[in-house]
Amino acid sequence: MAFVQPAIVQTGFIVIPNFVLLLTRGEFRNRYMDFQRTLAGCARVFRDVARRVTGYMVRFSLINLTVGVGAAARSL
Repeated sequence: MAFVQPAIVQTGFIVIPNFVLLLTRGEFRNRYMDFQRTLAGCARVFRDVARRVTGYMVRFSLINLTVGVGAAARSL
């Protein structure tokens, strides 16, 4: 039971900032576009960010899948 409180706190540290970022993503995008001089520059930056985040999520998922398969195979 001693691990429950730290787990809840750590979950809060992940969920709350992500929730705030999701709520303000439109405002962030608009402010960023105000600083950019051209629309093409904005589009290029957002495409690059989307590509990098997608790549990260794919690698992260593959690593977790590999660990899960390895753990399942070891438990057999």
